[in-house]
Amino acid sequence: MKTLLAKWMTWRMALIGIVLFAVLGGTLSLTVSPAAAAGPCGGTVSMHDRLPLPGHLIPVLHGVAPLGTLDCHQVLQLTISLKPRDPDALATFLANLNDPASPDYHHYLSVQEYAERFGQPQAVLDQIVAFLRGAGFTINDIAPNHLSISASATVAQIEAAFGVQLMRFTFQGRTVRAPTNDPSAPAAIAPAIQAIMGLSDVAQAFRPK
Repeated sequence: MKTLLAKWMTWRMALIGIVLFAVLGGTLSLTVSPAAAAGPCGGTVSMHDRLPLPGHLIPVLHGVAPLGTLDCHQVLQLTISLKPRDPDALATFLANLNDPASPDYHHYLSVQEYAERFGQPQAVLDQIVAFLRGAGFTINDIAPNHLSISASATVAQIEAAFGVQLMRFTFQGRTVRAPTNDPSAPAAIAPAIQAIMGLSDVAQAFRPK
């Protein structure tokens, strides 16, 4: 009887330990609503009705400890690169452009024709611009081909808008910035976004000093 009681107490304490581990931030999470942890400037962004934008982590910084955060008021220049409309049709067109047997051989498009066929629709551009402006961004330029939007914002505004954390690192003897997690965007516009260029400046570390 004492043996059974001891085993029951052991299992009970183990169960309590598991629950406490989960509550205190262990791998067993009790969080119901997923969230994208932004940087200290931007707070925490709920992932409700948002989608991740993968591919923004910098492989050469894997395992490198960050130096610290960025100045929340620092202004960064970003380019929101957009996916082409109907990428399969675009790939076919580009192949035909160099095929002498194709009616599209050397049939180059004007910027307006390219935008109409392969750029994002105006309605999508308007949604993205409205989101950026609502987050405090300044819109600097919209590419005529409808495939990129240039904007500027503070680190705090960027972290809050995209649920991303930006940190400083030492790489190749220079101090660089890079995200520590992939950004996210509202589900209504995320499928149109290819990449957010400017979150990292690691490429500058490869340039001659």
